[in-house]
Amino acid sequence: MIFNKTGRTFKNTRFTFGEENIEITSTYTYLGLTLSSSGTYSIAKKQLSFKARKAIFSLKPLIRSPLFPKAQLKIFNACIKPIMLYGCEIWGKVLTNDNCPVETTQNRFCKNILGVHRNSCNLACRAELGIYPVDLDVSIRVVKYWLRLTQLDYSTHPLQVDALSCQQHISVSNCKKHWLQHVKEILDNNGYSFLWNSSSLPVDNKHICALLRRRME
Repeated sequence: MIFNKTGRTFKNTRFTFGEENIEITSTYTYLGLTLSSSGTYSIAKKQLSFKARKAIFSLKPLIRSPLFPKAQLKIFNACIKPIMLYGCEIWGKVLTNDNCPVETTQNRFCKNILGVHRNSCNLACRAELGIYPVDLDVSIRVVKYWLRLTQLDYSTHPLQVDALSCQQHISVSNCKKHWLQHVKEILDNNGYSFLWNSSSLPVDNKHICALLRRRME
């Protein structure tokens, strides 16, 4: 797979391993997450949303039983959301919105619980059930993953990649799709810039993420 902004394949470019030609593809699934040659994760999010909807369908007999909305949401958070947010620490750099497939899946589930029309206001449905957009969970997971990276031993490959990205951060500071830029924006927008600027990050990541979640709510 050749990464490029257009996402197209290069027909005149060939790679070989010995005498065998290596196929050039526009997508590749690695550890359950589909990567695109364009560098975007739109296909991955659509596939994750599709898998989540399949899981919801398999749980319909249980969900349709006379359960309170709180119990149905608990089932959703325990069984559906982990499928929907798989790998969001990576693709979460692209902010979700109501048109994002994973956000749409949650909104549809909320409307099914309330028994309202599918075109009902998404914000009103979430407010009625007392839940937040998926983007909040995604942002927390992104920050938590970044904190873990900063505390790894430097000999590990993830931290070396992170360090290289930090060195190139100035040159890509205007790139909104840069993963580290997204992490910095989350921290800056919620009053936690000191985490980005501090050389000695706090050890208790769970406590920091809990405080950040409270601030974002």
